[in-house]
Amino acid sequence: MRKVSIYIGGKDKRDWTSEGVNHFVKLLKQYALISIENIALEGKGGSAKRKSPLARVQSDSPIIVLDESGTSYDSESFGDLVIDLIGTKGKLSFFIGGPEGFSETMLRDAKNIVSLSEMTFGHRLSLIILLEQLYRAFDARSKGKYRR
Repeated sequence: MRKVSIYIGGKDKRDWTSEGVNHFVKLLKQYALISIENIALEGKGGSAKRKSPLARVQSDSPIIVLDESGTSYDSESFGDLVIDLIGTKGKLSFFIGGPEGFSETMLRDAKNIVSLSEMTFGHRLSLIILLEQLYRAFDARSKGKYRR
């Protein structure tokens, strides 16, 4: 079973997204185990002395950082990237920035930076968009009926 870990910077006191998150995590269960963890992040201009959040990921798990400076993909190409990176080891980790984004050091250390859109989304909304795109990617490759 594939394992997808999602790390989100910051916490939202008003968890208005829980229904959407739970919906997609439930749909994704047939394709991958999803773990979601809120973490502290250094934002833009943050200290380079602090240990990078990327270090919390096992070395055999590829990482995708979601940031507005990243490469844009359509849904099919994003799905190809996900399937390619998850590979035979079956692991993939994502980082979603908090209100301050990511430090320059973290962005420099990241090998895969993806932009969800030219628009800016809050971190909880970005989580729902990511989960929906993951479901679309896995379902399409399983000849499912979700993609439209």
